[in-house]
Amino acid sequence: MQLGAARLPTFSHFSDQAGRFRGPSPSLPVPTDVRVNLGSLTLALACFFGVVAPACTGNLNGNGNGPQATSGPGVAGNSASGGGTDGMAAAGQSGVGNAACASPSGIAAGPAPLVRLSAIEYTNTLRDLFPKVTISPGDLHLPAEVQSEGFLNTAEAQAPSAALIEALHDNAAAVAKLATADLSRVLSCSPASPSDEAACGSQFIASFGKQAFRRPLNEEESTRYAAFFESVRTKWGFAVAIRSLIQAFLQTPAFLYRLEYGGTAAAGSQVVPLDGHQVASRVAYLLTDTMPDAELSAAADADALASPEAIEAQARRLMQLDRARQAVASFHAQWLRFEKLDNLVKASDLFPAFGPSMASALKESTVRYVDRIFWDEGHTLRALLTDNHAFVNAALAPLYGVTAGGADLAWTPVDASQRSGILTQAGLMAGLAHERNDAPVLRGVFVLGRLLCQQPPPPLAGVNTSLPPLTAESNQTTREQLEASHNTPQCAGCHNAIDGIGFAFENYDALGQWRTQQFGKPVDSSGAFVGTDIDGSFVGAVDMGKKLAESKQVEGCLAAQWLGYALAVRRAGIDACMTAPLVKALEDSNGDLREMLVALVKSDAFRHRLLAD
Repeated sequence: MQLGAARLPTFSHFSDQAGRFRGPSPSLPVPTDVRVNLGSLTLALACFFGVVAPACTGNLNGNGNGPQATSGPGVAGNSASGGGTDGMAAAGQSGVGNAACASPSGIAAGPAPLVRLSAIEYTNTLRDLFPKVTISPGDLHLPAEVQSEGFLNTAEAQAPSAALIEALHDNAAAVAKLATADLSRVLSCSPASPSDEAACGSQFIASFGKQAFRRPLNEEESTRYAAFFESVRTKWGFAVAIRSLIQAFLQTPAFLYRLEYGGTAAAGSQVVPLDGHQVASRVAYLLTDTMPDAELSAAADADALASPEAIEAQARRLMQLDRARQAVASFHAQWLRFEKLDNLVKASDLFPAFGPSMASALKESTVRYVDRIFWDEGHTLRALLTDNHAFVNAALAPLYGVTAGGADLAWTPVDASQRSGILTQAGLMAGLAHERNDAPVLRGVFVLGRLLCQQPPPPLAGVNTSLPPLTAESNQTTREQLEASHNTPQCAGCHNAIDGIGFAFENYDALGQWRTQQFGKPVDSSGAFVGTDIDGSFVGAVDMGKKLAESKQVEGCLAAQWLGYALAVRRAGIDACMTAPLVKALEDSNGDLREMLVALVKSDAFRHRLLAD
């Protein structure tokens, strides 16, 4: 799709080739060729925000002051600084006391790309914008999101497509129709006569626009939306004008993106503090996956979010809400790749007990396990890696070697010699496995990438990575097969680190059940860390989990995962200076994951951005 220099794709349904508003949806009771001169609004907003076509791929040069030239795959939207495919030298260090962290301003500002609302954020925001309107899942449609390092909100992966643009237009039309079926559900005023309609429209523009944009409208925006409203009202009436306003607001960059611009750097500094509304938006979308609530918005209006202490107070308040649990669960699902537990398939001849009910229980138990550790039980990184409990029901009891009845999952102690935290949960093991056999490579890559931030490169071109299914007749264990396959110069370099971790999981079959033999042969779960801060040998995943719980690199990696997610950037854009406050919070609180999250929203990287070079 070709984009003109001043054409925002999120406005493409507002502007045709002549730069005019396409008009209300065909479902409106007016002719479909109604044309209101809103093209100037499109161009004015684009220029005001410093946003042109390249920015629609997620790039504001990391500062919000305009786009930079981009070309080639993987460039657009990448405001990350730092080198390497994964920013690993930075992520594995705490940065505490590091002289390199001392910028002239003393502030480690983070990257600030142009971030579009994720599908979850978009859906939740529409729900909260229209609290009196029932918007069902079937009313909204969005194309599948693109993963980047497992996450779905990374700015550089948010390049808009024709399908997305069409979906956003259709969603806006559908929501506007639902919302205006009864105007009392969206208006706080009720015009008694046509002479009252202009004032009511202005009130709606100010109040609804402020909610939709997560900040007050500026004078130019208010004037332009008022002119648009009056033009439509004059031709088609008050109700159509309100409906058209809603459609317009829901397709603007200020609604669809988290725009961060303006502000002033101190003399001699390149660091700009975010204003109160920008901070409120960041805090709300990180901790609740939706727009700021009334209390947070009021704090932004009062300019009461300028200090870390004020932000901390709001964060702790929000973290008491059910929405915070849902938002944290969303991060965990992406960080720990829980999508791999969707659509599980296992060989019926090897796993006759496996079926839809077990598949569902495997995922739910794993999701609930992480939620329980974070919020209710232990709260620490150590607990996440070493706890010996699981959510178990009758379907999962045989996998854990315990007794349980019924379909309800219950928090149950399991054998500590066989289970150690999230890494040995049966659901995760089943997701990181094949249909018939376990998968040491998948499991090793998972630990390297998710916990140590050492994502291995992809296999060399032309290398055949498929292996024949193992059977009893193969007279090999999974480990023996892989050791024979990986013992080549082109494979050994990477697999030395991958397999050293992956083989620790050999006691867990493709369903996550404990075993000591495979096809009548004893399994070997010895392994070793290579190129980490905890290098050395171990035996089994339980021993490995204990070593990971002692790793400063794991602490730094988790901090980088969270901060990268919060800023919607790849980990290469996160360095140790940015994560230092998060790591310190972990250390000072004996590993409390909740305290790390509070430290994140107070951090310099979260509250500041850099000026353009």
